[in-house]
Amino acid sequence: MSLSVTIRERHPSADISSLTPSTAFHLRHSSSLLIITLFWLAIYATGMFTPALLDDADTVHAEATREMLMRHDWVTLHANGVRYLEKA
Repeated sequence: MSLSVTIRERHPSADISSLTPSTAFHLRHSSSLLIITLFWLAIYATGMFTPALLDDADTVHAEATREMLMRHDWVTLHANGVRYLEKA
């Protein structure tokens, strides 16, 4: 249902072309803001309740990745300065 149909249903004498430019702008962009908010909610609300890096293995793998980037050593993993030869 388009915006002009909705406005005419509520106010039969009102036409979207008779609205001031400011009002028409706000009507169009408020629906866009609602769509963007719902899209954000669908993406981020699903991951808001899952724990981040709470498992020990996950934190060690993250540390090994950080040291891999700092040392530019892409073959041997290190965790806290010690070679990390566990399965990653």
